[in-house]
Parts: sequence; structure tokens; C-alpha cells
Amino acid sequence: MSSQLKYLMQLIEDENPEVMNTVLEELLSFGPSLELELARQSLRPNAKQREILHGIFEEHNRQWLRFTWPKLFDIYDETARLEQGWEWLAAFQNGRLYPFKVKYLLDQIAHEYLQTHQEKNEITLAQFLFGDEGLKANQHDYHSPLNSNLVHVIREKKGIPLSLASIYILIGERLGFHIEGYNFPGHFLAKINYNDRSVLVDCYNNGLLIDEKHLLFTSNLFSANLTEEDLKSSTNIILSRALRNLIRSYQNEPQNAAFILQLLKDFEELRKEVEDDNKETPTTDHAMFHIGQLVKHTKYGYRGVVVDYDLKCKADDNWYYSNQTQPPRNQPWYHVLVHTSTHNTYVAQNNLVADTSKQKIIHPLVYYFFSEFKDGEYFRNDNNWPNQY
Repeated sequence: MSSQLKYLMQLIEDENPEVMNTVLEELLSFGPSLELELARQSLRPNAKQREILHGIFEEHNRQWLRFTWPKLFDIYDETARLEQGWEWLAAFQNGRLYPFKVKYLLDQIAHEYLQTHQEKNEITLAQFLFGDEGLKANQHDYHSPLNSNLVHVIREKKGIPLSLASIYILIGERLGFHIEGYNFPGHFLAKINYNDRSVLVDCYNNGLLIDEKHLLFTSNLFSANLTEEDLKSSTNIILSRALRNLIRSYQNEPQNAAFILQLLKDFEELRKEVEDDNKETPTTDHAMFHIGQLVKHTKYGYRGVVVDYDLKCKADDNWYYSNQTQPPRNQPWYHVLVHTSTHNTYVAQNNLVADTSKQKIIHPLVYYFFSEFKDGEYFRNDNNWPNQY
């Protein structure tokens, strides 16, 4: 079929309605690959052809996003999921061949900040983004769908509270800053920790700094029975709010409004399924095993000693999904030297039990990491992991 595309494009402007309908049906049959196929064959539609193709591309982009959006739940890292969600929303509006991408633009801004600022913290980043960089409120066209398009917001330097705060969060992540969303009723803020106190950043108001306690005291949140927990904003909450914003923005485009509404319903159903699955497997942020303790794997039976641990799994998605099993990541994970081997493993807490044998572990790194073995327990020294590991 791709070999016919050149001829279909030549007929797309035919004045005969029957020919036109036939051509459109053929082009629709390409599905979401049509725009990619045009680019592959170096077919560049003229202005009139592009106008005719616009409706087809819109439908293809809806199909593509409906298929792609659920894959967000395959991304464990919260910030990576947030960025990917915004990336896909931009691709839905701009087309997947649009040359500017969210990641590229965010990388550019982060690089510029690093090059121009000696004092690097959340405050100077806010001053840079909403001062020097010129990102500001789009008060004159607040309800435009493009305010939920991070590529457009960054390039035009205008957005709404949610998109501006998301840019702040995503660039902060690149710089090692911890910035959270703050789901304030009727508004959206960012939250940082500065000088051991919680400070809110109003990205829609030139990066205005607000004391969290003062805001809670002076607002009507308590009368509305809202707690600080209610105001916390996870990636899923941000993306859900982005979809709700788009539904309102597309009120004059019923087809897109209905599509985004269905996307939101699908998203909320999947979100509930994931949350229910997590509840079925209780997790904890409390480490049951300590460094130097002997442990045993419940499934594979090997013995080992704990060298280090993380309160949550820090392995990347490629490593996690390549495992034969995927224990919940929201629990402590342990670095374990395996007895009578040269291996070290990264193991979820629910796959370990204490080894009460009090027998030494034979492993080449035991004497590198531990200075003493006494009463069935090893005592850790200050050595870091060797480079080859």
C-alpha cells in the first residue's frame, strides 16, 4: 500500500467527490503510520493538501495516543513517567514528526541554568525560569489547549499553573533538586524545602515564594476538611489534572473533548487497578535486615550477607523488567554477597528471611567490605564498591 501513497497524494485535491472519498478512505487505512510514511518517502504536502490531511492526522493521533497512554504505567520512576506523559500530549497536538521535543527543550534550559548560575538551588532556579528565562502566565488565552502542551509553553514562554509547575519540577529533577507538586484547590503550586522549612512556589505568579504554614492558616482549606496529605500531588494526579484541563480547553472541539474524556476514564481505571494491586502486596519503608546481617533467599535458597540497602528499588526499568519476577519496588531492596560465588544480588525484602546458621559467607568481597565477623554477624568498614562492580 505504501507504494501507492505518492499517487494518492496526487489525487487528494481531485474535485470529483467520489474520487476524493476513495482517496480519503485509502489514506485513513494507513492508520497512525501515515505521517511517518509521508516523511519516509519525502512526500511534502502543500498547504491545501496539508489542510485536507489535518483531519486524518487528528484521528490518527487520537488512535495513537489511546494505544500509547496506558504504557505510562510501565514506567516506575515518577519523574520519568511525568515527563513521558507531557511528551505524548505534546506529540498528540503537534504531530509525532514535530521537530521539537519536551526532553530536548528541558535539557536546553537546564544546561543554560548550569552555565549562568554559581549558586544552584531551588530558589535561584525559580528566579531563573520565571524571571530571566521569561516563563510567565498566559492570562490572555488561559483556556487554550496549547497551555497543556509543554513544547508550546516553553517555546512561547506562556502557560498555566500546572504546565509551568511541571517544567519547574522536571528541570529541578535534572539538577538533583527535589520539587513536588502541590494540588491547591483552583490553583497549582510547587513545593520545595528551603532552610529546613516548606516553601511553596507560585510558578504562575513569577515564582512568588509562599510560606506553606501561612497559606494553610489563612486559606479556607481547613473549613473544607482538606489536609496536607490531600494537597500532595503525585505524577498520576498531575497527569489526570492535565487531562481534565484539556477536556475544558477542547469545549469548542467536541471530538477532541470526547476523546480526552475517554482517555481520562481509561487512565483512572488503570490507576485504580495499579493502586489496588499495590495494596494487595503490603509494602514497608522499614528495613527488616541490617548491613552485615546473614540472610537467605526464600525462593532460590542461597545464603548471603547484606552489604547495603535502599528503602525503595533504585534499579532502572530495563533491569527490573528483565528479571524473571518483579517484586513490588516500593519496599526495601538489599545488596547481598552470595555465599560460595563471586556474585552479588539486588533482592527485594519480601524474598529474604534471616539466616540463623551463624556460618561465615565465602565470597571474594567479604574481607573488602567487612572488618570483623562475630556471633554470626559481619561489621561493615567504610570501603565503597570497587569500580568493576
